[in-house]
Amino acid sequence: PPLSSLLDSPAGAGGQENCCCRAVTVKSMVSPLLWCRADTLQPCPLNSSSESNSGLISACACDVGHYSGGASWCVACAAGQFCAGGVLQSCPGESTSGALSGDASDCSCNAGYSGALCEACPAGSYKGTAGSAACTLVAANSFSWVAAATDASYVESCPWLTSSPEGSSSIDECLCNAGYIGLA
Repeated sequence: PPLSSLLDSPAGAGGQENCCCRAVTVKSMVSPLLWCRADTLQPCPLNSSSESNSGLISACACDVGHYSGGASWCVACAAGQFCAGGVLQSCPGESTSGALSGDASDCSCNAGYSGALCEACPAGSYKGTAGSAACTLVAANSFSWVAAATDASYVESCPWLTSSPEGSSSIDECLCNAGYIGLA
């Protein structure tokens, strides 16, 4: 039904803010941002809304990406956190999220970490950006002994006349090329 059919307005009063809720007003029919108090239409606190038909401010819940900051107002979730059901929570382990995240699935692995549990990229690999990408193996003829490496600056070349397979994690994997002997 139209808003005008749910509200009464004193004669000569202009604007929705001067309207009073009728006894049969269903909150969600008025507006998801308004509730009724003492027969007066009231806005839900900043960053909250109500889908309830109770007409009570307690029916106003924090919007997605916000949490209850007390005193009936909702605060935006910062990066590295998510707010589900109006509750502030930190992203687990080695993961982060953008501001205003509303679910744990919004958290993604930090650089140097990968997989469903955001585990450290093993030695012999690296990952330079946050997200769900897999760790990149170091190229053949090189190695990296650093776990959770965030870029190729941790990669070292094998010594002269030696070679190693892709993903090598130690200089010990650099072996003499065919026809050469000695310590690498």
